[in-house]
This record gives sequence, structure tokens and C-alpha cells, in this order.
Amino acid sequence: MNMELFKTLKENWDKDGHRRYHDRDYHQNYLHPSGSFKRKVDLLTPLLSLFQDRIVVDIGSNVGIITYEIAWYAKKYIGVEIWDDAYKQSLFVQKYIEKEGVFLNQSMEEFLSKNEYDYNAAYAGNVLYYFTDKEVKLMEDVMLPKCKIVIFLSCEEKKYETEVEPPIRNDLYNTESLKDILKKSGFSVEVIATKEVPLNAVVGKRN
Repeated sequence: MNMELFKTLKENWDKDGHRRYHDRDYHQNYLHPSGSFKRKVDLLTPLLSLFQDRIVVDIGSNVGIITYEIAWYAKKYIGVEIWDDAYKQSLFVQKYIEKEGVFLNQSMEEFLSKNEYDYNAAYAGNVLYYFTDKEVKLMEDVMLPKCKIVIFLSCEEKKYETEVEPPIRNDLYNTESLKDILKKSGFSVEVIATKEVPLNAVVGKRN
């Protein structure tokens, strides 16, 4: 977790303007020691080597901070982000990523329907519950068959959120639901649980 890099990125983000995030300062949410990024990195750090030499899709890559961490191990990365402002800010992050890769300003429906990219691994951090029924089916039919390694984060607290934009559309914030969808696609599944917050990593592997 390179705080000097994040300070540099924040300066660039501030030049471009920044938005509020769930009534909190967006960047503070990422940079604060107890923020969402820190919690995710703490959970993911022991797992990121699973992406060694893989071509990884970061589903809902947001501003690209987690993609940056993944890229230390991945052969290539593909970040897919539907929100325009987050995508624009990820382009600042991209300048500091040494591996080959791309950030795309697309919905997952568009990305999976076009099916233009080769990849063999995927990461999603608390975003799959925003998927439409069509996107869930495309993930099952198009994305998961390509993947050998998948890491999906679950967050049980999401069931208590009622005023979220976009709205929660399914129960793929739930650990058991994520396990089921991966097992259905032929993965062996392991859950790495955290004690402090209800944030788990659901890891799918197959030969």
C-alpha cells in the first residue's frame, strides 16, 4: 500500500474535481486507514499471488486502485468501469501501472456481449449485486467459463442498505450465493473470512 503514490493520485484527482461517495469524501474513503480500500487490500494481499501471470478482469474497477495492486502479479489487466468520473480518474492510476492493460468505460453487459478480450481470471469487489439478470447470465455463460481463478468479495452488510444508487438487484453480496454461482460453474471454492468487518473473499479455482 503505497501512500506516497496515493497522495500523488489524490492531487491529480483533485485537479479533476471529485464527488461525494455515500455522503463521505470519496478520496478520504480510499485513503483513510479504516477506509474501504485499506480493508480490501488487507484481505486481498495474501491472495493476489493467485493472479500471478494471469490476464485479470477487474469487474467494476472504479478508480483503478485495486487494479493497481492486482497488476503487481498479473500478466495483463482489464479494468471495466461504467461510471464516467471513476473511469476518468482510473486513467491517472494507469500512468503508474507498469504492466500491459486497459481501462474500459463500459457496462459489464457491453463488455461481455462484445466478448472481445482474452482473459483467464477475474476479480470483483462488492459490485456483483448491482448486476442485472442479463449481466449475471452473461457472467455465467461468457466470463466464468474462461476463468481459472476468480476472487469475489462478499459483504453481508449490503442487505441492510436500502437507499443505494444503482439499486441492489440480487443477493450476490452474500457469501453463500457467491459460493453457489462458482460451484455451479465448476470451481472448487474456498472462503477467506475477516473478523473485524463482514467482508469475505470467495475464491474459485479450477484446472
